[in-house]
Amino acid sequence: MKRLLFIPFLLVFVLAFCLEEASGSGPKVRILLSESGQPVTVSSTGGLVVGRPGGAFPVTGNTALTILPSGNQLLWKEKNITATGFIIKPAGRDYLFVGQRAYRGHLVLLPGPGIIRTINVLELDDYISGTMKLETNPTWPEDALKAQIIASRTFALRNLERNSDNEYDFCATPLSQAYGGINAEDPRTNRLIDETRNLILTYQDEPANAVFHSQSGGVTEDARHVWGTSVPYLISVPSPWESDAPHSSWKIRISADSLSTTLEHAGLTQGKIQTIQPVYSENGGRVKELVILTDYDTYRISSQRFRQAVGFEVLPSTFFKLEMLSLSETVQREVFRERPLSSEEAFDLASYLERDLTLDDIIDIIERRQRERERKRSDTWRDIPLERTLEWVDIQRPKEFVLVGRGFGHGVGLSQWGSRGMALEGYNYKDILLHYFPGTEIRRAHFR
Repeated sequence: MKRLLFIPFLLVFVLAFCLEEASGSGPKVRILLSESGQPVTVSSTGGLVVGRPGGAFPVTGNTALTILPSGNQLLWKEKNITATGFIIKPAGRDYLFVGQRAYRGHLVLLPGPGIIRTINVLELDDYISGTMKLETNPTWPEDALKAQIIASRTFALRNLERNSDNEYDFCATPLSQAYGGINAEDPRTNRLIDETRNLILTYQDEPANAVFHSQSGGVTEDARHVWGTSVPYLISVPSPWESDAPHSSWKIRISADSLSTTLEHAGLTQGKIQTIQPVYSENGGRVKELVILTDYDTYRISSQRFRQAVGFEVLPSTFFKLEMLSLSETVQREVFRERPLSSEEAFDLASYLERDLTLDDIIDIIERRQRERERKRSDTWRDIPLERTLEWVDIQRPKEFVLVGRGFGHGVGLSQWGSRGMALEGYNYKDILLHYFPGTEIRRAHFR
């Protein structure tokens, strides 16, 4: 995450302006909605209060304001006011609109070099509400939804502590949890969030790292095979409830040329791929890393970096087998062979022995034998007479890679489709969470 050095008086202003919200029912979450050089338009039906270092200004209802980047500051276009940042809150209980999308809480707009960072600050459970439609299906069984809600709440709470020194806690993309504001809420999941209020997953009295993914492919993965760190409750467990999941099985085909270009652009390899050898984890299902031989060098790449380079949507998971389809080609290659010695260089002892030797013949034999011994002892190619020829040879060149696999996502922790399958078979949310996170406990958090 990028960092911004705040000037002290802006920090003081931010704290004072938001003081009344700090006494809410739970911790606040800061979500980076966007980071670009495009203008940001904000409105609210009940009006706005716009704060900046030096004062706050009211804006009447249904009146949009526009914030533009201006060097290392921001410009409020309608008022022609520049500032090192703006805080925008609804004047009443109405929602904020950023463009056409509605959000709870308030906004913090911060400058970067020619850009605006738009950050939504809101209650923890309001944030969870805005992830539900994007992370799961609100029509699923209630216990599957409750398990997802508790996992999402725990994941957010645990990572709030890690990011407290940054400008924001999470992105609105699936790299954190997919978040869409009020548009991503659903009345059913909002009710279930209220019913499970403050319930989190803990391990040794601390919030657990309650990670989740879409589909495991039948068995989840151990965290150490994905992220290199062992976690007692993030171990491989069976998940046989996913047979009707959309990615229960899949096949993708990638041309060798396309894959070579993709990995080279990602800075992972150089040259044309000659072959790929997967290295599998202990359970024999998921790929831990890939050994890739190119015409330039040999590379070892983690399966997660490989999947990221290829594209998370293109390569659904690292749970796959790989087959290489080759193309036979006939090509010309340079061949270097030792050149036959000239009559002057060659030495044929038998021809000497067929005639009567003179003293000159004996001296010549000795000199030629000495030169031959010296040539054979030579360690440099320059002393070995070579000749270059062109030959047509048959070679096998990789044409295409076929990946046949299962599941969607990193495979660690809660399988969302597995959770659905368990709920359909009558398991409750506690059963689900304790199956996918063995050794954890479900407790009620107490916020100050």
